[in-house]
Amino acid sequence: MYDFRITRHLVLVHFWASENNISDLLPTNNNSRNYSIWQRLIALITIVFVKLNFVLKEEVNSDRVSDLTCKVKDLYKLTNILGSATWRWVKLQIFFFLLSVIIYSWVLLYGK
Repeated sequence: MYDFRITRHLVLVHFWASENNISDLLPTNNNSRNYSIWQRLIALITIVFVKLNFVLKEEVNSDRVSDLTCKVKDLYKLTNILGSATWRWVKLQIFFFLLSVIIYSWVLLYGK
C-alpha cells in the first residue's frame, strides 16, 4: 500500500509543480529494470522503519529545484522497487497456494 501512497504523493508534487510552471524540470518515472532481492528487502525495511522523505508544498514553491529533483528521483526509485517486489511476491503467493492445494488434494486422495 505504500507504493500507492508514494505514487499519489508524486502525482500531487507534479500538480504543485505545474502550478508553479516547473513541472518540466521534474523527472518522470521511466525506470523499468529488475531489482535484486536485497534492494527489495531494503525498500521494505525502509518504508516500515524509516520516515519517508516526502516533498512539501513549500519546497515546490521555493527556488531549490535541484533538491526537489533529487527527492522526486528517490521517491520514483522507491516506488519502482516496491512495485516490482509486489508483483514478485504476489506471484510467489499464488504459486505456494496452488502447491498447497495440490499437496492437500494428494494427501486426501492417497494419504490413507
